[in-house]
Amino acid sequence: MREPSPVSVGAPVWVADREDYGSELGVTTDRVEGGHDLLVVGHGWILKPKHRALVAPEAVIEHADLDSLAAAVRHPSRCCAEPDEVIAIAKGSPDQFDEYMYEADDVHLEVDERSITANVGMLLTGDRGSASEYQDLLEPAAAMHECRIESVRLLDEYGRDDTDLSTFEWLPAEERETYLARERLRPRSLEVRVAATGPSTVHALMAAARDVDALMRAVHGGSLDSRGVAALVRARRPQLLVGLEESEWFEAKGLAYPVRAPKVGFAAKIELAQDVARFANGEHSAVLVIGLVTSKSAASEVVRGVAPVKLEELSVKQYRDIIDAHVYPAVEGLLVERVALDADRGLLVIEIPAQPEEYKPFLVHGAVVGDRTEGAFISIVRRRGEGSIPVTASQIHATLAAGRALLRRAPSPMPEADGTD
Repeated sequence: MREPSPVSVGAPVWVADREDYGSELGVTTDRVEGGHDLLVVGHGWILKPKHRALVAPEAVIEHADLDSLAAAVRHPSRCCAEPDEVIAIAKGSPDQFDEYMYEADDVHLEVDERSITANVGMLLTGDRGSASEYQDLLEPAAAMHECRIESVRLLDEYGRDDTDLSTFEWLPAEERETYLARERLRPRSLEVRVAATGPSTVHALMAAARDVDALMRAVHGGSLDSRGVAALVRARRPQLLVGLEESEWFEAKGLAYPVRAPKVGFAAKIELAQDVARFANGEHSAVLVIGLVTSKSAASEVVRGVAPVKLEELSVKQYRDIIDAHVYPAVEGLLVERVALDADRGLLVIEIPAQPEEYKPFLVHGAVVGDRTEGAFISIVRRRGEGSIPVTASQIHATLAAGRALLRRAPSPMPEADGTD
């Protein structure tokens, strides 16, 4: 009988066969002796189709403890195991999952005899940096999730890593640099492996890999989203945001909110809370960056430059406390982070993940009415494009009326038995 795989922070993973246990996700150690597949206990299966890689829906595998998953993949009781095992991540609902027909995520996992990593890659064309330069660039994106960049490789069409001068020892020394400079203009495949720095889950490792991937694509001119914007700031490359338009998922501020100012401090707190609530009431993950200067261009605000703010004006705790105190319900997954660009100046990033519909609308405790602030008022705002529109009284009333109607239709609880016949 096999020993349990080590578990630190996530769900344990066991070697088993789905054909033997079906949907019994709580299978115990005394019933597991080996097999082709892996069970994330309490969540679902990682399957091994014949002659193919392991695969699982993200909603299943994200709960797995990394150490336990690696141990299960390497366990000698597994059938058809490979020295370097790839685990594909299937998009979509677990209910619709088919191990032979699925759309794979850009991130995949790999388990070898030493580590378990999340791997991402992209095709590079034109001029590019060295592997060590990419390592330095991408490290902050991984570090946010307590992960690190384990390796960076630049591969040619034959799978050769051309970043090492020793690869071209057959060339005279005086020609080698010229040859490499020319080679760096040819397409190359950038492959990055991300590993956890300690006990973790697949969810955290994949989040790190996705931030790394977003940063890679942002640097090389891919389409930006909120994750990519935040990754560029963390990597201290905010200049790459110049030209980006404000939108339904992005807002830039040139100055810190004057939340400590004697006369306007309360109004500034309400403004900050409303800016966050606008995004929370929207449909997309969003990001607000303080320290970017914008100007009007046609019908939109466009980032024109970087203007780092004094770090003493960017207190992460103060900003988070203000948001928590004035926005209800609490914004799920809210992230406030300060990024220093030099000894005393930097930028502040506020990330607002897309919120569950049942949490909306997000309310702001306090409002600015004309030139006065009203602490007892409640305001509700949402964002449209780069601007915002209020939620109207009729919309608020319709929502409250719908909720009360549902409460009226709910069945009354059965009376408790009083012990009499």
